[in-house]
Amino acid sequence: MVNIDDPFRVADRLLEKIAAKVIFVDMHAEATSEKIALGWYLDGRVTAVVGTHTHVPTADARCCRKGRHTRPTWA
Repeated sequence: MVNIDDPFRVADRLLEKIAAKVIFVDMHAEATSEKIALGWYLDGRVTAVVGTHTHVPTADARCCRKGRHTRPTWA
């Protein structure tokens, strides 16, 4: 089995390498709570966090204090 890292540490490493004004994160995860957690973690460091692979439509789009927008979408 291949070792994998958690999305929080991976996001930290990737953001150290990115010098862009707009950073759009698409997180493919099962639960909307996973996408929302990453959104709160990245608040103020990325422009938007959206999610795919949610099976149930949700109404939990939000703008956060530091300006990050989260939209756990469904597909």
